[in-house]
Amino acid sequence: MQNENENVEKRKTWLEQVFKNSQVVVGTCAAIGIVVITAIVAALTGKGEEIETFAHRWEAAVESKDSKKYQNLWDPVALRTSKEAQQQYNEAVKRTRPYGKIVAQVKPLSHRKDPRSKDLYRIESIPVELFKDGQLLMRTYRDLVVKRKGVQKRWYLVRDQELRDQQEFPQSSQEVIASTEDTDSPETGPTVTINEAASGLSGNTPVDTQLKIRQVLGAWQRSWQTKDLQTYMAQYANEAKITRVTVVDGKEDQEKKRILNKAQLRQGMVRLNKRYSKIEVLISNLQINGDTAVADVGFLQTYKAFTPASGNRPAYRDFGTKTLILAIDAKDGIWKIYKESWKNYKDVPNYPKL
Repeated sequence: MQNENENVEKRKTWLEQVFKNSQVVVGTCAAIGIVVITAIVAALTGKGEEIETFAHRWEAAVESKDSKKYQNLWDPVALRTSKEAQQQYNEAVKRTRPYGKIVAQVKPLSHRKDPRSKDLYRIESIPVELFKDGQLLMRTYRDLVVKRKGVQKRWYLVRDQELRDQQEFPQSSQEVIASTEDTDSPETGPTVTINEAASGLSGNTPVDTQLKIRQVLGAWQRSWQTKDLQTYMAQYANEAKITRVTVVDGKEDQEKKRILNKAQLRQGMVRLNKRYSKIEVLISNLQINGDTAVADVGFLQTYKAFTPASGNRPAYRDFGTKTLILAIDAKDGIWKIYKESWKNYKDVPNYPKL
């Protein structure tokens, strides 16, 4: 009887211990569950990663030239299923490979919601400078489209496009063609600043024609940049016809394409000079073909316009082929612009030799 009571007591003690242990386990699981649920709720209701934070992660990955870091920025689904995403990823990796140093500039950051989807955001026109042996060889611009995903609401790339029509090829030095004396005038105006190595005088165009046209272009370029409207307009003939084109997202906006007379051009320049605090006009690949009275002039033109709010980044920019027809004005014997047209540069420029 005594043994039976002892066994009952032992079973009772064992059951009590099991019950206590069960309470501890349940309590621990409940605590863990609360922590997990709290974390999930916080993640779902939190703001998630700031787009500026992603931009700095992108900047660090690009500058490191580490393809693995760059790949981790991409949405895995986009890289797996989108040929466009795969192509852009491969091109971005190949672009930086030959260069010794990469500098990406994400400040100030220009971003907005993508109009095609409420889940996408656009980060636009990030300058990326490519150096080799300490020399800046190319400046290009990148447009990113990102998507927020996951519990942590982090941003991932779904598009990273290089704006090939906005590439720039700064040189270590600019060639300023020296002005020559004009026997018909006691003063000589500025000559055009060519943003490349000296092109020299070539072709069958008379040397005198080339030099005088360079002086006209120099005055035209300088007065445009300094907002000297009187000098700028003086380079145009009274009968001049000027084609103006606006570029939107790297493409010509045909609806905004206009042919202006000289008076309309002046009105437009007044508005632009008020809108922008600083203007840069770079000329490269200058070609002059003509005789002693008429000449066709072509060159690549990089145009940048800045506002106080845009800082060191242009508020507007374009890159295209400018074509001018100049002739001697019968009234005063001075070379002037009679026709001007511009076309967005579609093709990829020749890369500098490495």
